[in-house]
Amino acid sequence: MTEPKEENIQDALADQKQNCLFCQIIAGKTHSRKVYEDELCIGILDINPANPGHVLVLPKEHYPILPLMPPSVMDSLFVSARKISLAMLRYLKAEGSNIFIANGSAAGQKAPHAMIHIIPRTASDGVKTFTLPQHKIKPEDAEKLQQLIAARVQAALKEATPVKTT
Repeated sequence: MTEPKEENIQDALADQKQNCLFCQIIAGKTHSRKVYEDELCIGILDINPANPGHVLVLPKEHYPILPLMPPSVMDSLFVSARKISLAMLRYLKAEGSNIFIANGSAAGQKAPHAMIHIIPRTASDGVKTFTLPQHKIKPEDAEKLQQLIAARVQAALKEATPVKTT
């Protein structure tokens, strides 16, 4: 199988951006309830919140998934998520917050625009906590996975060239 050509990726991203609801919101063409903005990202209230105050932190540029985002944009998203979470804890009387990313459709991502969800929580809010299953893994399988993933991460870091979306 061959790697997709850069121009094919760029064309697909341009088409995706043109039809992206969140890009329309960022461009001011669709109404939203903005709670935060900086040079690289915005925070808006989710229209179908898990809890009142559920915020989506979005990069202003279109990136379908986190790995396509440059580190500077990712840094801005996480700093923004921290600020918003802190404000929820201080001023919304939240007792905690869920901060998560659904990265790809297999992980539950519904829209092809990367984002961070920040959900203010209280102990009695009725929102089910995200629980990870705990599967058993043989030590020899864990060793193989460690070696494989570590090697592939190192190789990916050496090969990585960011995908341009503009």
